[in-house]
Amino acid sequence: QNKEVQELIREAACDPRPQVPQYLLSSIRKMFGGETGDPGPGNLAGGVIPSGKMEIPRTPKSLSPLEATIDGDYNADALKKIYVHYLHHFFGEGVNKLKKKELVRALAEVYSDKELFLKLLSHLGQDVRETLNILVWEGGELDAKRLEKRFNQEIINKERHYYGSASSKINANYLLFQFRSVYNYSGDGYDYYFYLSDSLRKLFKSYLPHPKEYDLIPLETIKETGFTYEDNDRILLQIRLLINFVHQGNLKFSQNQEKILKGSLKQMANSCKISEFYEGKGKDLEYLKTGLLADFLMKSGKKDLDHSPRSLKELFAGFFTDKDFKEYEFRQLLSYVKGKTRYYGYGPNKDREKNVRSSLFGLLKGLPVGRWVSACNLIKYSIYRDIYLDAVERWAAANNLYYVEKYRYGYQNVRIPKRFYKDAVIAPFIKAAGFLFASFGILDIAYDLPKNETLKEKDKDYLSVFDGLKYIRLTKLGAYILGLAKDYEVKFEQEKANIVLDEKSLIINVEGRDRLKEMFLEKMADKIGERHYRIDYNSFLKNCYSKKDVEGKVELFWDHVSAKPPKIWQDFLDDVLDKINPLTRRPKMAVYKLASNKELISLMARDEVLKKHIKKAEGYHILIDSSNVRKVKKRLEEFGYFIDNI
Repeated sequence: QNKEVQELIREAACDPRPQVPQYLLSSIRKMFGGETGDPGPGNLAGGVIPSGKMEIPRTPKSLSPLEATIDGDYNADALKKIYVHYLHHFFGEGVNKLKKKELVRALAEVYSDKELFLKLLSHLGQDVRETLNILVWEGGELDAKRLEKRFNQEIINKERHYYGSASSKINANYLLFQFRSVYNYSGDGYDYYFYLSDSLRKLFKSYLPHPKEYDLIPLETIKETGFTYEDNDRILLQIRLLINFVHQGNLKFSQNQEKILKGSLKQMANSCKISEFYEGKGKDLEYLKTGLLADFLMKSGKKDLDHSPRSLKELFAGFFTDKDFKEYEFRQLLSYVKGKTRYYGYGPNKDREKNVRSSLFGLLKGLPVGRWVSACNLIKYSIYRDIYLDAVERWAAANNLYYVEKYRYGYQNVRIPKRFYKDAVIAPFIKAAGFLFASFGILDIAYDLPKNETLKEKDKDYLSVFDGLKYIRLTKLGAYILGLAKDYEVKFEQEKANIVLDEKSLIINVEGRDRLKEMFLEKMADKIGERHYRIDYNSFLKNCYSKKDVEGKVELFWDHVSAKPPKIWQDFLDDVLDKINPLTRRPKMAVYKLASNKELISLMARDEVLKKHIKKAEGYHILIDSSNVRKVKKRLEEFGYFIDNI
């Protein structure tokens, strides 16, 4: 009745080495009186050894899709060890008689049936089951060294130093997982990483119970955070102001045209009265919201938006359907990622961008309206369900892209391989998207200063400036924008102001309040009172660097101040246009200064030939048309002047 003895007998009876069951039979015969005949492994010790094991299927000749997956994922050596350690519980045939195809079919037989698969799990150790659950639900790769430390056991046999297959060094309990080995030049040989193919992960998910955060969990209360941002419809008041600022040429860019200069963001924040996420919390965090708004609106393709919720809904409809925003790339939200994705003719994958937008739309629509959800829950929900949120190509992340981290000798570039793509890309991207949608009033967010315990950039406490996100909440405006609500009631009174132009002086009076009109006036006039402005040439021409700038400002006046201004104003605008470029450059006219020679100066004044080809200027300078330079030179040589510098 000893269970340990029973288990030992079962294991011995099913051992693929024929001498082990035979030795067991002989021992049992002696113990029970030396009976003759061979009861067979299935009947030993009064039925201690289970009978009714399955046969490995031999037909059809072609492999099923699952069998083809297993055939590609496992080598023959690994399959033999899997059979010896696990599959002997299901099949009675000796492993030495089996070819790889039969081993493949044996494993496929177990994998294809939920009941058999769960029975297989019962034979796994706790450490292997935990590893399986992580790889099934989270994907990626797991470092064997970290698993050894976590479970306090040897997984990679470090004592074996011989040539052979890599699987011979791996603890056989872990051969259910695929693995890859990478030579560690700074370590002691190879590093091993375990993973499961997506096909097997998808299959196993249909068998395993869902993790806790497989679903979104609405929260009644949340833990206290350092900051909370609730837009409360401010975006509807500001959107016209923002879109006009962006499309009036106010934004200046870095030399490679990829980054908006901080000076421009500061100007935008001040002009548009933007309330930032982090006020006075360091240079990396200032103008964070302004940068999100500027980049998004600049690449929207829209140049005119009104204050209505419908206008904002149409803006995001163009974004989520990929109809608009053709130049927008999600990589802009991952500022710590360095390197190029454009290699060997490969540029940004537009299908990837489109699919990510669609995934974000579905993710937002799944949020409960007006209820908080933790960012951690949202990230796990996305990963467990394999929601496609690849903000950058995985192949590019592993081969061309990197972030910079600090280590004991300075700084090093770190690639982003499969094993921590979710930590370096997926999680930061989801948090960045949370801040982006909060900027437009779709979400409320609760957050702290950014901090990341797993990955860090350079000397910082975080990888991404968005690492501080803790909770999100879908707003009623957000529900309307996403199509979850039919309409939305605006909670504020729209700003209205009347601009009055003085008919006797260039003074502007503003009746009421309209920040958009105030922004236009500040571009061309000096503020001389709470609601009063004065225009002159200096104020009107400030920040104009070309004829196009001046003409654009005149059009701005007509469009947003007055299309038919009083005469004094029209005369001023006409005068501004008439005074553009009063000097005409003569590219074929050469300027020369005469030497301090009285005879030469006198000659220039009296000689009819020279007078015909030169024009006098101030300070002993003369102007000569380029076509006449040779004639002047020849004439001067006739009077003894040698010239070789013209």
